[in-house]
Amino acid sequence: RITWNEDGSGVILQVYSEDNKDRWIASVDLGAHSLVPQHHLRDAAWIGWGFSDMGWLADGRRFYYLSEEDGFSHLYVKAIDEAEPRRLTWGAYEVSDVRLSRDKTTVYYTANASHPGIYEAWRLDPATGKAVQLTSLGGRNDWTLSPDEKHLLISHSTTTRPPELYVKPIDPPGAAKQITWTVSDRFASKPWVEPQIVEVPSSEAGRP
Repeated sequence: RITWNEDGSGVILQVYSEDNKDRWIASVDLGAHSLVPQHHLRDAAWIGWGFSDMGWLADGRRFYYLSEEDGFSHLYVKAIDEAEPRRLTWGAYEVSDVRLSRDKTTVYYTANASHPGIYEAWRLDPATGKAVQLTSLGGRNDWTLSPDEKHLLISHSTTTRPPELYVKPIDPPGAAKQITWTVSDRFASKPWVEPQIVEVPSSEAGRP
């Protein structure tokens, strides 16, 4: 992953070890032609590459990134000229699929904050750290933000229903409206048994 800021004055990249146990984020000193370490993540098992999102914010000196350093994937912001990052999300859940608004001042992401098997869309203001949950459909929700950033197109599924498309306004918050029905009446009428999802205790759970 190599990402330039808008005016081309800065670039960040990810470097990883051959055994996939270490990941570094570094910026490039374009004058000295050298790498400047910004963050290091080590996992004795392996680095989860599904949680490697990163990108520049609007000011061109701060960038966001995901890190599992506390055992869960969370969102951080760091300025390339400051030593310490600022953490934006906390909890025993994972953040993934991070995207920015067009003006790069708002962060959108997916999180399973309410339950390990429920993935909802969220919006966060990096300046204040305030996060707002945008969907409350339950199950799995894969979403796309409209170009005008006024709606979400959501692919929603549950343990007993296949994916269907929904449209939901963002501001003001409104209900999601289903726009596809891909199952037959016969399928929908069947008394499907919803499986019970249970957590299996593990000595490794939540460990960095």
